[in-house]
Amino acid sequence: MITKEFNVNEVMCSGFLMGAKGRINQDNLMILQTFVNTHLAFTPARVILKELVDSEISDTFVHVGLRVNDNEGLLERMITGLICYGESKFEDKALAKSWIDAQINKMTAREMIILLEKAIIDAASSDYYYEIEETHEL
Repeated sequence: MITKEFNVNEVMCSGFLMGAKGRINQDNLMILQTFVNTHLAFTPARVILKELVDSEISDTFVHVGLRVNDNEGLLERMITGLICYGESKFEDKALAKSWIDAQINKMTAREMIILLEKAIIDAASSDYYYEIEETHEL
């Protein structure tokens, strides 16, 4: 039996893959989607981002723009991070998919929050680049 440890702190959310939602089990998609929508209904992503910046968890240039305020985009970034993480653990994509599906089923609320925070930071970094740097000649 193959056992690989899951460490949410090693997951890197960076952009998103086309069709990422189709690469995980639909029940798991609903779990993550419900989590994102519920969590962000109580605490908007811009508030979470401010807390991350204030606590110095995020040390990148960030901006609250379209990407930060897009729940579906944040969900895609989370799934992409999980897919890339799983594929870094296993060469076989089918095995990586099965492993990630199993990890989603076992994720704690804290792990989901960490993953969402990583997606928010990535989205805010993209917003900074595309909405601040791109509009101002350096």
